[in-house]
Formats: sequence, structure tokens, C-alpha cells
Amino acid sequence: MKYLYYILIILVLGSGGFLLSEWLQSKRETKINANAEIVLEKIKKVAKLVTVEAYFSEMYDYKDFYSFDWSIFRKKALIRVRAKVSAGVNLEQAKFTTFPEQKLLKISNIPPAAIISMDHDIDYYDITEGTFNSFSKDDFNRINNDAKTHIRNTAEKSQILPQARRQALDLLRGYTDILEISGWKVEIDSSQLVQ
Repeated sequence: MKYLYYILIILVLGSGGFLLSEWLQSKRETKINANAEIVLEKIKKVAKLVTVEAYFSEMYDYKDFYSFDWSIFRKKALIRVRAKVSAGVNLEQAKFTTFPEQKLLKISNIPPAAIISMDHDIDYYDITEGTFNSFSKDDFNRINNDAKTHIRNTAEKSQILPQARRQALDLLRGYTDILEISGWKVEIDSSQLVQ
């Protein structure tokens, strides 16, 4: 009977210790210390007229394997790419010539519409690695670059550039109307833009 009390006391103390450690574990806060240093490298003046934005979403299936497409030699991932592509005209290349005595503004050398910027987000789903083939940092960088290149190619084949051209011409005509109300005449050589 004496041993039964000792065993019961040990069980109660052990259970109490376990419950106390679980309670303390749930109350513990994770502390993260992250440092970042941002350096402004360059500020550059630009004159880019964004006239159209297009939004793309793509599911990208990546598979890489050695010699045989067996699970131990294969790595694969399903990736969702979402991108915003901005297209327009780089007005830094255009030439603006004013003739104040004649109240004349000539705009020439307007470049064709082009993709001005592209922002993309990548979400990785279903990443599977084989026993002898696993993902490396270079693989993720290559997937990122391939996805970006694919979105750019898709955007260039879409209607975004013709729409950007039309919108740029409409905006320039709008500015022309405003200047003509002020008594100025505007001549626009848009032959390159229309190409």
C-alpha cells in the first residue's frame, strides 16, 4: 500500500509537470529579429507615358528529370504567375520643338509603343522532389526568369501594344486640342508611333 501512494504521487506530479510545460509552451511567444538595410542607388528622371495596363494570370507546370521520368529522378512544381504589364510610349526619345513667334509646337521622333514595366508575383504549389533530384536556388531563379519571359512574350503577342499606340495618339490629340484653345498650333509626326 505504501508503494501505491508513492506511485500515485509520482503520477500526479508527472501529470502536473506535463500540463504545466504544455501551458507554458502555448504562452511562449516567438521572437524574430530581422534586419534590413536599404540603399538608394539612383534617381533618374523619366518621361514615359503609360497608356495601357494588362493583367495576366498563368498556371505554369515545371518538370525536370534525369534520363527516366520516374518519381525518384523527377522534381516538379505547379506555379501560378500573376503579372501586370504596362505599355506606352517613352517620350524621352521624342523631340519637342517650339516656335514661340509663330505659336507652333512640333512633336517628332515619337517612338513606337513598347512594354514599359512588368510586375509579377509567383506562388508555388505542389512542389515535389525526387530522391535523387531536388530543387536548388538556381532552379527557383530559372523558373522565375522563364515565367517572366513567357509573360513578356504573351504580352507582346496580345493586343496591348496596338491599344497602347491608339491610346497614346488619342492623348496627344487631346493635348493638341488644349494647346489650340490657347492659340497654339501643334504638328505631330506620329508616323513611327503608328507602325
